Amino acid sequence: MKNVTEAAEDGFYQYMELDIVGQQYYDYGNLATKGNKTPLVKIPKIFASIDFSRNKFDGEIPDVIGELHDLKGLNLSYNKLTGHIPQSMGNLINLESLDLSSNMLTGRIPVKLTNLDFLEVLDLSNNHLVGEIPQGKQFNTFTNDSYEGNLGLCGFPLSKNCGKQCREIWIWMESSGNWIWMWICDWNRHWVLHVFDRKA
Repeated sequence: MKNVTEAAEDGFYQYMELDIVGQQYYDYGNLATKGNKTPLVKIPKIFASIDFSRNKFDGEIPDVIGELHDLKGLNLSYNKLTGHIPQSMGNLINLESLDLSSNMLTGRIPVKLTNLDFLEVLDLSNNHLVGEIPQGKQFNTFTNDSYEGNLGLCGFPLSKNCGKQCREIWIWMESSGNWIWMWICDWNRHWVLHVFDRKA
């Protein structure tokens, strides 16, 4: 995950480290960055809250995010993040607020996120998530607003029930020389089609 504009300009990476020499650290810190000019590759584990919203970050959310066990707030909204929500986020056992809204995330919502007993705020809206919304614990308390803008989602609290007709199809396009992958689901006569091109 990196800032697409600055990464292209600089062409190198730097580590962000906390240097506390000869001092004891008794509290947690908060990290917020808006228009940061340095791609961040390494994040110290001391932070209780991380706000990387509106930073033009692209790429996938790294699995190592799940190692920040003391994290209470994570905001990655309004970026250009792609790929799936990492299963490792289910390891953020102290998380109280998670905002991944307004990105380009795909796939299903990990069931492991239902293990987050302290999660009070969840916003996954305006992505490309699909499948049934996990149920149980805190997930039973979230409203439609947490999921709006994901046409492929179904199940409580949405009014769209989950059907059983779901299939993946690969089609070879001779004219373009591409494989096209389609995932088609029928939920109460509402067809959802996701199409991705892949060069042969």
